[in-house]
Amino acid sequence: MSNNAKKSKELSEPGWRIEQKYSNKVLIGNWQEERRKGLPKQHLITHHGEPNNRNLVSVYDDHYIRHGNSALPPLRTFNGTHLAWVPECSDYPTVEPPTNYGLKEEKERKWRESSSNDIRSLYSASYKKPPPAAYAIPRYGVAPCILSSNMHHSNNLNKSLDFRYCRHLQVPDHPVQSIGSSLGNESPCLHQKSLPFVC
Repeated sequence: MSNNAKKSKELSEPGWRIEQKYSNKVLIGNWQEERRKGLPKQHLITHHGEPNNRNLVSVYDDHYIRHGNSALPPLRTFNGTHLAWVPECSDYPTVEPPTNYGLKEEKERKWRESSSNDIRSLYSASYKKPPPAAYAIPRYGVAPCILSSNMHHSNNLNKSLDFRYCRHLQVPDHPVQSIGSSLGNESPCLHQKSLPFVC
């Protein structure tokens, strides 16, 4: 960079040094959410390209049932750098299928028997499913708006400062109608208790 370019850059900036807003080591994106998800299954079970069905032999299985790992060298030496006996058993895992005792096959046989479509009782053979009309149909009742608590005068006009901005919904009674007007049309009974429906 030439001297003229340096001077022009210095003159274009203010007197103090301009710092970067973010460090170049700041992680961006949703790295924290991706870290919470953890490792996928193939990274947890498969190591170095090994098939995941051939590395499930435990140390207990190797010592007490299989009687030794054929891949492990017979002699180990003490490594002073690592302060450990090498090679370790984990360095040479037993690459064989796990020892099975037939539990999985027995469970699968029981599951197949329990899920078979064989008729096991006289009741299940003679049972007939009822038609859809036999089931109860849900009904929804709607109250008239005159019975709504939002239309009640005392709910809309509250002069008590203690109850201001508090919802005290009072439900009005049925409106009183004359006897002559109630004969022509079917109106609800005046003695029925009003239900607190809200429109």
